[in-house]
Amino acid sequence: NNPAPGGGPVGALRGVCPAGWHVATDCEYQYLEHTLGMTVAEQQAIGTRTSGDVGAALKADGDSGFDMPLSGARRYNTEFING
Repeated sequence: NNPAPGGGPVGALRGVCPAGWHVATDCEYQYLEHTLGMTVAEQQAIGTRTSGDVGAALKADGDSGFDMPLSGARRYNTEFING
């Protein structure tokens, strides 16, 4: 429940993480993405990111060890897609 480095909206979240943990900031995700091979230009793109194998590496059973569970996505028209 630690605030995000530098404050911001993520720092306002409370009670969503175990003690000593925090919700990752976009900067932290970008560091992880860059470590797996995503370019800065890809990180700064607006809309759908075409990151090659980085997304596949992060998902559950990917080869990064991160194992992020997929939960869906929201389209520009606010339609929700189950993932």
